[in-house]
Amino acid sequence: SKISQAIEELAVHNLKVQWHKSSDDFQIKIIPVGILRPVAILAASSTGYSQCHSAFIVGHSEVLHPYKGKTGLGALIYDIAVELAGNKGLASDREFVSNDAVGMWQYFFSSGDYDKKPFDNEDGDFTPNDPTDDCEAKSYLEHGGEYGDEQEYFQSHPLNNVYYKKDQSQPTIACLKARGLFQIPAYTPERRPAR
Repeated sequence: SKISQAIEELAVHNLKVQWHKSSDDFQIKIIPVGILRPVAILAASSTGYSQCHSAFIVGHSEVLHPYKGKTGLGALIYDIAVELAGNKGLASDREFVSNDAVGMWQYFFSSGDYDKKPFDNEDGDFTPNDPTDDCEAKSYLEHGGEYGDEQEYFQSHPLNNVYYKKDQSQPTIACLKARGLFQIPAYTPERRPAR
């Protein structure tokens, strides 16, 4: 329902969604038509995270006033991010996650619309024969975790999982395109302007 609400907010407030993606990173922006400054943004990268299931890790997300709060734009950019992440999956920042963003990860953890795969801690204590899941967890420590927590507690925390949307047809992205709410960015790393 939050995604549907956010899509209606886009139409009512004349907002468009832009994104560009490479094999290693992507950025999503929600921008008022005719204005360059975004009102919401999310950036994620898989560079340097080969031991975190090679997932895309959210590095920055923000929804600005007056859209922060009850518009659903935060939920929308996260849902688009999970769709763009595809089979690599999406995980939280490994160093800092705001209290607002923790709620989004809790939703992913408990929702039946997403699959999840747990991380091991950075030292590989739980799956010593599999280094691909060893992942830094400083943000987890800021939200109730402690060094030396047992595997079950560590892996049941929403910040210590990577998330995949079960429906890989990208329904939210398809809906945005069908409703004319997607705007091709003027410049992306994949499509450089002619010289």
